[in-house]
Amino acid sequence: MVSNGSRPKADRQVKGLACDQSGASNSGNALLAALPQAALAGLQFSHLALPQGEVCFYAGDLIQRVYFPTDGLISLVVSTDKGELIEAGMVGRQGAAGVQSALGQRFSFPRAIVQIPGDILCSFRRGFKAGSRG
Repeated sequence: MVSNGSRPKADRQVKGLACDQSGASNSGNALLAALPQAALAGLQFSHLALPQGEVCFYAGDLIQRVYFPTDGLISLVVSTDKGELIEAGMVGRQGAAGVQSALGQRFSFPRAIVQIPGDILCSFRRGFKAGSRG
């Protein structure tokens, strides 16, 4: 997989997430749906439509954004000494890529690559970290 070298760009801002009567977020991402509305209230999300092969972040990068797929799939890959890529994990609509940055791990160990194109909500790490405390 090859990235076009550019960083993902937001095509619209989403401030807060609407909740249905059960209190679950209607974002399309199960992790966001499981968080209390109060934890999401101060966060701003950008909606991204990412193509296959887009690199969200590289191994060793300072994680700037947390990616919440609403459809599609992000592969977490590591490189061997021979330069081969091994898939170490996958993130779909049940989770997030880069969420470890909100928990103190600021640098990425794996590379995050869009495997199946789709829509993703993302939030800057610093906002998510602040929002996750309250």
